[in-house]
Amino acid sequence: RLIGRATPEHDMRAPTFSFTIEGVKSQDVPALLEAKGLAANAGDFYAPRVLKAVGIDPDDGAIRCSFVHYNTLDEVDRLIAALTEIAG
Repeated sequence: RLIGRATPEHDMRAPTFSFTIEGVKSQDVPALLEAKGLAANAGDFYAPRVLKAVGIDPDDGAIRCSFVHYNTLDEVDRLIAALTEIAG
């Protein structure tokens, strides 16, 4: 489940995104990604009330990933493949 704006407008988007994976604890995902040479974080990101308002358990939180100018398309593809595998 992707958390945030549902808009295709590029000027309204940032290279940081938060999400949850059904049936997977958010707190477990960073270690699973790290084993594949990828980085992410999980938590409430200092916004537990916001998470609760959108139906996410703040104790487990959400997963957050971000990209910067030096990330490669290969890294994006690897992240997609890893998340697909984790989601089963």
